[in-house]
Amino acid sequence: MQDDWKPTHNLTLNLGIRYEIQTPYTSRGNEGSIFNPNALNPLSISAGMPLLGALQFLGPGNRYMYNPNYHNIAPRVGFSYQAIPKAVIHGGYGIFYPESLTSSGADDVDGFTASTSLNRSLNGGVTPNPNVSTSNPWGGQYAQLTGNTNGSFQQDGNNAGGTFQSRPSPYVQQWLLGVQYAFTPNDSLDVNYIGNRGVRMVGNWEYNQLNPKYDFEADGVTPNTAYLEATAAYNPMAAPLQVLEKSGTIAPSACNIDNASVTNEQLLAPHPQYCGVGQTDAPNGQSLYNALQVTYNHRISKGLTALVSYTYSKFIDNVEGNQSWSYNGAGNWAATANYFNIAGEKSVDGGDIPQALVASYVYQLPIGRGRAVGSGMSRIADAVVGGWELSGIATFRGGIPLSVFGNQWNSYGGDPRPNYVSGVNPKPSHQTISNSVANSWANVNAFAYAPYGGFGNTPRYMSELRGPHYTNWDSALEKNWTFKESMRAQFRFETFNSLNHPNFYAPAPGNMSLYSPAIFGEITQAFPGRVVQLAGKFYW
Repeated sequence: MQDDWKPTHNLTLNLGIRYEIQTPYTSRGNEGSIFNPNALNPLSISAGMPLLGALQFLGPGNRYMYNPNYHNIAPRVGFSYQAIPKAVIHGGYGIFYPESLTSSGADDVDGFTASTSLNRSLNGGVTPNPNVSTSNPWGGQYAQLTGNTNGSFQQDGNNAGGTFQSRPSPYVQQWLLGVQYAFTPNDSLDVNYIGNRGVRMVGNWEYNQLNPKYDFEADGVTPNTAYLEATAAYNPMAAPLQVLEKSGTIAPSACNIDNASVTNEQLLAPHPQYCGVGQTDAPNGQSLYNALQVTYNHRISKGLTALVSYTYSKFIDNVEGNQSWSYNGAGNWAATANYFNIAGEKSVDGGDIPQALVASYVYQLPIGRGRAVGSGMSRIADAVVGGWELSGIATFRGGIPLSVFGNQWNSYGGDPRPNYVSGVNPKPSHQTISNSVANSWANVNAFAYAPYGGFGNTPRYMSELRGPHYTNWDSALEKNWTFKESMRAQFRFETFNSLNHPNFYAPAPGNMSLYSPAIFGEITQAFPGRVVQLAGKFYW
């Protein structure tokens, strides 16, 4: 529900409210499961100890991948005020609910999917494996679908997780305040402040990290490694897990939980019956984006249309999200250091770009019939020299922030980051693009492994250390032939990266690791060089 209200001749208000119910995913045959971290695992009975956390399959009375939320109210308010004839002040605020779960959560659900590895060749693909039958390539020994027959025993002794049934809805608050000034009927300038705050942003999360309170002995100084990594005096889960394995109910443990020699660390984990417990799209994160945007717009005049936009911004958050793969060439491998301290994950986002300038234009050459030059030329001549246009887009932006990783102690579930070395600049005095010179873009000597019990003081992404900036110019030369008012043909000669300017990716993740000091900071990839293409279009 939304409407405009004009209380005065120069003030317009836009008021609205939206109520949303996101219907959770279901499966036609209920082939899905959720993880309940508070449910008592059935292994508890035979193990003689309370084990929280169990996989629960969907069924006729429980078909939703998560509980729907019925309180998602999204108000919207905006205004536009004409202060003087050539200037308008505008602003607005709104709440928006993005998709709560970005996947169905039912993909690759244990019990309803299975895979079997096949060695198709014994000589690197030259000839097929003679021991494999083409009619029955696995000889009948392929993985079977078990469905939900194993119940909550499913995944005991192995990794578990998926979607948690109880999950609040993520939402985004957006606001804007700006002014638009018209210099002439064809020229205007917009200056806007834009803000965006994300609440309960989604990201993948591990729930089986050992609580850091166990990392040290009672004095809080002496490492507790010897005890944590020692074999436990008794593993109450070993015998019942072995019984379940022999019956075919569960697969053998991938992390030795079914063995008497299980470590004390495993028994102290939040969910000791599992190797790991992850939540898909866990709504745990926060984000904040603030930006100043300045836009100059020249509407078509004397054949020229131009738009220039400059953005100065900062984007911070404390979750990786699930789209970090999309950052071009990013040295982004910012694993979570400590799942018990989400506040310590706060940094600039992996896609943060503080400054960006984009300019675009379209210019109709003043040559041809009805133009400044050759207005009276014949139609034949106009078909050759008239109707030409030039257009282009120029982009200039800063580099993305880098992350550095490497640790020398087992944090039992987290991934500690390095420490800064005091007095050493992470940025070399002379940054170079080289795939043969170590430390060409980042200084490995500025980082050191975090000591035992520490999770490192380098952030997920370092605002002060960034990849190369990006400069690009795309252009096009176009020729138009108009046959009728609604019918024309167009020929386009387009070039991307017209100036063939070299643009480099950030160092690859493996080149920002303390484990590989010889290649630390190297850049080995680049954006494409100049690309030329010809195109023809017919409009009617």
